[in-house]
Amino acid sequence: MLYIDTPTLTDFKALNDERADACVSIYLPTTPLTQDIEASRIEFGNLARQAFNQLSANGFDKRRLAALGELIDDLADDDQFWRLQANSLAVLVSPDKIATFRLANALQTTVEVSDRFHLKPLLRAITFPHAAFVLALSENLVRLVEVFPDLPATEVRVPDLPRDAAGALGRSTLDDRSAKRRITGSEGQKVRLSRFARIVDAAIRPILSGRQTPLILAATEPMASIFRSVNSYPHLLPEP
Repeated sequence: MLYIDTPTLTDFKALNDERADACVSIYLPTTPLTQDIEASRIEFGNLARQAFNQLSANGFDKRRLAALGELIDDLADDDQFWRLQANSLAVLVSPDKIATFRLANALQTTVEVSDRFHLKPLLRAITFPHAAFVLALSENLVRLVEVFPDLPATEVRVPDLPRDAAGALGRSTLDDRSAKRRITGSEGQKVRLSRFARIVDAAIRPILSGRQTPLILAATEPMASIFRSVNSYPHLLPEP
C-alpha cells in the first residue's frame, strides 16, 4: 500500500502564501518498499546538506540556520516516517516549520532555496490521481485492492472487512423464504444486503478517511446499487 498524503488545495494555497528568510524545497524519488528506502533516506540527507551549505555560504543567520537544521535532522532520524513511503517525497522547510508530502507520482530530484517554496512539482500531484482503490464486492467475496500506474496491484488488509455477506451477518445463507420471518423472499434479501453493505462501508472507512484517491466499485446488480446507496466515501467514482 502506498502511504500517500497529497496536499489539498487549501494546503497548496497556504504554502504558496508562505514567505520566510529561508524556504528550502526538497523533492526526491522514494519507494514503498521499506527494505529499499535507505537509499532515498541518504539522498535526502545529501540534498538537505546542499541547501544548508548554500545558506551558510551566503552568511545566513546562524541561529536561524541551526533551527532549520534541527527540523531537517529530526525528519532524517525518524525511522517510522521513512518506513512508510510512496513514490516521491516533498519536504518544504523553513527555520520555523516543516511540511512533508508523500506522493504517488514519480518526481525528479530537486532542491531549491529561496524566500518562498518551490511548488510547481506539487501541482501535478494535486491535479492528477496516480492511484486508485478498487472495491470488489459481491455476496460471496469482498476485497479492497490498490492499483498503481507502474507497480503491481496490491490487496489492502482491512481490519473487520467481512469475507462475504452471509458471514458478515452471522448466517449460513442469505436465502430465507420462511413465512415465520417478518421480511422474506427478495425483500428480505435486499434488507440483508443493505446491512452487509453498511458493514463493508464501515470497515473501509478508516482506510479511506482523509484521502482523495478515487474508489472504483466492481460489483453487479443489485449489490452495486445497494452499496452506492449507503457509501460514505465522497470519491467513489460514478457508474461508467
